[in-house]
Amino acid sequence: MLRNGKIKGLIFDCYKTLIDIKTDEGSRETNEKVSKWLLYQGVRIEPDRLREEYKWKVIGRLGNSGQKYPDIRIEEIFAEICAENAFREIDSFWLGIETAKV
Repeated sequence: MLRNGKIKGLIFDCYKTLIDIKTDEGSRETNEKVSKWLLYQGVRIEPDRLREEYKWKVIGRLGNSGQKYPDIRIEEIFAEICAENAFREIDSFWLGIETAKV
């Protein structure tokens, strides 16, 4: 949108051609909020551990894809993290999808 000669917003897709949304997955605050939300869902994981597990699972997916620009299903990564850290019965598939939205 152009307002007063200044661009107010741009949207790029996930390959930086249509949508460009900056999320700092490595920020302590982001991981604290996700960790706290997960606790209410039946998953106990400290923010620092969440950040590290997420990072290493993403790196693993990237390295094993054999593609130059692989698609990574973050909901699958979160589902694995949730299943590995659940303290009660959960639906890790559903929770992975919901966590990806947080």
